[in-house]
Amino acid sequence: MNLTQAQAERLLPIIEQTFLFKGVALEELTKLLLSLEVEYLHYNSGETILDQSIIEPCLGILLSGSAIVEKHSGEGFMAMSVLSQGQLFGMASLFSCGERQPYPVCIIAGDNTSALVIREETLKQLFSRNHLMAENYICHLTGRIHFLNNRLSHIIQPTVEERVLFYLKHSAEGGNIKSFSALAKSLCISRASLYRALESLEKRGSIKKSGREVSVLSEQHETFY
Repeated sequence: MNLTQAQAERLLPIIEQTFLFKGVALEELTKLLLSLEVEYLHYNSGETILDQSIIEPCLGILLSGSAIVEKHSGEGFMAMSVLSQGQLFGMASLFSCGERQPYPVCIIAGDNTSALVIREETLKQLFSRNHLMAENYICHLTGRIHFLNNRLSHIIQPTVEERVLFYLKHSAEGGNIKSFSALAKSLCISRASLYRALESLEKRGSIKKSGREVSVLSEQHETFY
């Protein structure tokens, strides 16, 4: 279905802030949204938005509420992140070469949530009509590749201390460790190993620790043998 003029005008302040529409003139964006088939969907708290059962590839923009991203394996699962207004989902379902792979995560509405859903064929039409959107999409994918490479880098560092220090320098939010258990799991080490590494780094003068706050000190102290 197509958006109405009133819906498009109400949603534009959110949609225009996403990476996909960066730099696109409002008038042009309004015309595109009104001329193409998109879906304006609502989800109740706990309702599945996207999972492995997805039939038609799509890109979603969260318009209100929140959504929880979970990774399922067998009977277990792990909460990976929480999406908020303006964030996108579904990219891993798009533009597969050859046989489509199952969507890798499950996205669940955290509370009453609404989203704008753009099917793959409609997205292709958007890209063909406005090349800036295609460029924005490619730039975002490049950024994700660099992000994943950085994540891999701190996993394959030679020693536990180096892996922890790499994380603190490149991934920690303002030096704040929200969960030692989650960090240890992310680095594929035990909590005991994490605590020993932090203690060792502090003794060497590489970091200064106060509760969950960790400050990385001068580069000259970061020598490992």
